[in-house]
Amino acid sequence: VAIATMTMMAEPFRWHETCQQVLQEVHAIAAYGIVPEELDLTLHMLLDRISDGSQSQPWAVMGTLRGHDVASTSREVIEALIASTPCGHFLTQAERFSKALEAASHEVNLAMVNETARQILGPYGGLESPRGIVTVSCPALVAEQMTGRKVPFAALDPADVRTALCNVLALD
Repeated sequence: VAIATMTMMAEPFRWHETCQQVLQEVHAIAAYGIVPEELDLTLHMLLDRISDGSQSQPWAVMGTLRGHDVASTSREVIEALIASTPCGHFLTQAERFSKALEAASHEVNLAMVNETARQILGPYGGLESPRGIVTVSCPALVAEQMTGRKVPFAALDPADVRTALCNVLALD
């Protein structure tokens, strides 16, 4: 059983528009994949961020569970060890992780990324019928745009959420 989680964060009054935009992109990636330039840019940005983190904090640890987040305080290191070890995640010195990821990145190709994206993003619609569970959380109070005064935010109607998630227009 595969479990995938997608988290969307939006300005409370723009939640519907944000859902539509994010899901349009998800559907497009699932259906058509990404282009080589997007893969190159993403790999470059990721590797640079990890390299910068490892060079600025060489005493720190990094691993596959935490992605590009550097665990540098003793508490963060302990938390990373506790979370990583039972699940078999790789955890090592930040510089070694950066070098290992750089080496592994040469094995990544466009076909692999696009196939994996289709598998992961399929349950969110696009190529497959959407399925899964949706959890929505909203702030109790929001700042009024004109005055900045805190006002209650009305809970979303489940029917509105369903409509937003199930009626996504395809990107042109």
